[in-house]
Formats: sequence, C-alpha cells, structure tokens
Amino acid sequence: MRNYLLRFIDDSGLAKRMFFDRPRSWILYEPMDREKSLLLAMTSSFITSSFPYPSPLFDHTHQMALSSYLSVRSLTRFKERVGH
Repeated sequence: MRNYLLRFIDDSGLAKRMFFDRPRSWILYEPMDREKSLLLAMTSSFITSSFPYPSPLFDHTHQMALSSYLSVRSLTRFKERVGH
C-alpha cells in the first residue's frame, strides 16, 4: 500500500501529518431520494450559473444588508421616541 504524506503547519508552528492509505474494501454509497437530488441539482446549477456573472447576486445581497440595517435603525429610533 502506498502512503501519502500531507503536512500542515498551524498557528502554533506545530506540523500535523496525515497519512492516506487505500481502503481495504470498497465504499458503496446509497442512492439519494428524489427530493435531495432535486435540491442538489438546483443549488449546483445556481452556483454554476452565478459564477461567470456574479453582479446580480452581489446587488441582491447588498440590498438585503441595507434593508436589514435600515429596519434595525428605524426600530431603534422608534423605541427612542416612544421611551422604551
């Protein structure tokens, strides 16, 4: 069997070593049900389609962040006016 060595150095300067061996038996996966496979297909197609042109996704998340910030800010001002 072949061993593959990977070395990782973390923040403390210690080196971690990992050895990978070939499995002795095959790992067989059970098939997914329909709902999980549809969810996986939808999310992977969304990620793949937004990769070449991510600008609409950035615009949408920016608008969500602004609306969240403004709603919290207006709620804080409302509480200050009411006296809570």
